[in-house]
Amino acid sequence: MDKKKNKKPGGYSYSVTMADIKKFRAMPVELRLQWLEEANRFLYFAMDENAKKIREKLRKGEI
Repeated sequence: MDKKKNKKPGGYSYSVTMADIKKFRAMPVELRLQWLEEANRFLYFAMDENAKKIREKLRKGEI
């Protein structure tokens, strides 16, 4: 069955190759943590206010 036909519009997808994973794993831990922090900061500023409220509730364990 074609998965794309059952998919709802919107959202996004992201995939990585095994080579990408190996390259990331080879990075020093400090660089990996920096990358993660920057990605989280970017996502936070890209979120609307409702998404930020939900994220905060998740962080606090409220939902």
